[in-house]
Amino acid sequence: MRTQNCLAMLFALMAVAPARGQGLVDRSVAGCYALSFGPWSGGAGSPADFMPKIVHLDTVSVGQEYWRLSPNIDYHDAHPRSDFPRWSLSSDTLRLVWSDGFSPIRVRLVLGDSVWRGDIVSLSDVVIIPGPPPPRALVTARRQSCERPPAR
Repeated sequence: MRTQNCLAMLFALMAVAPARGQGLVDRSVAGCYALSFGPWSGGAGSPADFMPKIVHLDTVSVGQEYWRLSPNIDYHDAHPRSDFPRWSLSSDTLRLVWSDGFSPIRVRLVLGDSVWRGDIVSLSDVVIIPGPPPPRALVTARRQSCERPPAR
């Protein structure tokens, strides 16, 4: 009897517990956004010229708690990866990530007054110590209609 009660309690807790790892997408965030970038600072190699101006946050999963982001950026001679680009939402922070496996570009945004604001940083697996700081810029993302395909 005691075992049955423990099992019943366990199943009840599993039913109401948040499904971490199940990766439920926040459909209110998914959609198209126009990105605006401030001036780039830091080291050489800023991605200013090839970053998309409009992105689409899709609801298609590309891994645990990550969702498809498009369009991809052009990494010359890169091996295609099925898990990038991607986006995620954690609490009040929206993260967009592009990567060829060696040089990730990360955007971190927080919602304020209906506009997402934050920063973008271009990283590399090549670390020079001491070295220049990585290229970074301020970025804003404004929701827009998804009537046309995302442009670069």
